[in-house]
Amino acid sequence: GKAWSLHRCSGSATAPPPTSDKSVSRILAIFNFKLLGFAIISMTVVLGVAVSQSFQTRQFIQMLSQSHQRTMDFRMARTYLLDAETAQRGFLLTGREEFLIPWERTQGEFVPHMKRLKELTRDLPAQSLRFNELQSVATGKLEELRATIELRRSQGIDAIRPAVNYDAGMLLMDRARAIMNEALNEEAGLQKVMQQRQIRGAWVTT
Repeated sequence: GKAWSLHRCSGSATAPPPTSDKSVSRILAIFNFKLLGFAIISMTVVLGVAVSQSFQTRQFIQMLSQSHQRTMDFRMARTYLLDAETAQRGFLLTGREEFLIPWERTQGEFVPHMKRLKELTRDLPAQSLRFNELQSVATGKLEELRATIELRRSQGIDAIRPAVNYDAGMLLMDRARAIMNEALNEEAGLQKVMQQRQIRGAWVTT
């Protein structure tokens, strides 16, 4: 009976089957595959964020650069008109052609300059309206300057005093200055907003 008990007890204590090398390798392969998938997803997300931020950064730089270009072009338009007016006054008083060098420069460069400025403002409704008015006012001012210069050349200084409407010329120049100051203030405000967004890390999308 004792032998039977021992046999019975030994028969009931069944050892677990040993784990094969293939099963361990399979478990490790599944784990590594999942880990690799997680790594790929993480890298994709990080890369997507980086690409998005890079695009936003380039967009920000482009917008800021265009605003600075518009600022310079509005200032240059003002310089052209002031130089032309100063040249006209010097020529009317002296009759000396060398005074007209700035006028000739404005004659040759103002139109292409305004074409470029038109392109830069076409997507900004407020600035586009200012440009259109500025172009109209500037055209009137340049025509007034041209007429008085030709009159001085052809008829001398005595013909200038009764023929020149100084008030009209002054009003045109004052309006041109006002338009350009409004445009410059608009660009300064735009640049300030963009720079504040850059500091906050919001770029141009918020």
